[in-house]
Amino acid sequence: MSARTICHVADYGGTSSGSFIPTMLSLSRALVARGDRFVVFATEVPGATWPADLKAAGVELRLIRSNRELIEGLRALQPEVVFTHYSRYDLPVLLGAPRARIFWHYDTHRENTSLFARIRAFIKYRVLGRRVEGIVTVSEAMRAECIAWFAPPGCVRMVYNGIDPGRFRFPTPEERSSARARFGIAPSDRVVLFFERRPYKGGATLRRAFAKLPEHRLLVLGGSEAARDLFGTQPRVIASARIADARQAYWAADALAFPSEIEAFGVVLIEALACGLPIAASDIPVVHEICDGVESVFIYPTGDAQALADALERASSCTSIESGRARVIERFSLEGWTRDVLALYDGG
Repeated sequence: MSARTICHVADYGGTSSGSFIPTMLSLSRALVARGDRFVVFATEVPGATWPADLKAAGVELRLIRSNRELIEGLRALQPEVVFTHYSRYDLPVLLGAPRARIFWHYDTHRENTSLFARIRAFIKYRVLGRRVEGIVTVSEAMRAECIAWFAPPGCVRMVYNGIDPGRFRFPTPEERSSARARFGIAPSDRVVLFFERRPYKGGATLRRAFAKLPEHRLLVLGGSEAARDLFGTQPRVIASARIADARQAYWAADALAFPSEIEAFGVVLIEALACGLPIAASDIPVVHEICDGVESVFIYPTGDAQALADALERASSCTSIESGRARVIERFSLEGWTRDVLALYDGG
């Protein structure tokens, strides 16, 4: 196979690497090894550290500030393949790369379900997106949603998100003690971890459940300061806007609360499993897709605060953690994600 120019286009708004940048680094290594040229177009984010990470790894990075810059850049580059992330640039790539094989990637569910939103989705998928080769989703649950929103079934592909299980791993006793000390957690404390971002993440249910667990503490990360304040104050609640190394949170906690009402995937689920952290998770399709059969995952009826409290009680005492990590290695590794994306490019 002759060398190709492959572009990924992303409206990634984070300031740090998160879970997205490692996928670009893994893909870059694989493409360069095959002799392909890999170019990433990404929205310029003031104060972001990830551009330096990509450049240090040899990624050809082009920061953009508008659709016009992207279109002009693609026209000059004339890539054979274009893969978009986060939807903002889905339509501009059609103008910038009229002869490329185009893939649109979807990793978040739709919150706007109005009639107008459905009309827009129909026009996007069935009219403007007729020459898109693949609509790539991150789960079977997301695949079903895309089809329900007018994506042609034969065009929808599923590629699970992946993480590096060499990085997300069980902590040593010293690493766990250090992580707990970082957050001011005593050895005898039982701590629940929660990532607060949006209302559908289930924070309201967790707050009611947490009131029923007087012997537990809560480590809440992300979201707005106002949202975090709703959970309470120190010392029972430890709150922070962000953390540079998410492993520290998984290693410090005794259980992860995943009370989401709906999710496209849930990277925190596989990160927690890889780190040996038991989970109390809501009864939604993607949780079953990822976690069914894993002994350290306790599923409860979505929205039921008492059931969540009971699940967290069991999770924080669970010691059967090996099957969760085995599941991640088998189905959700970064290596597997890279392999599956390359198969798309090769027509698989």
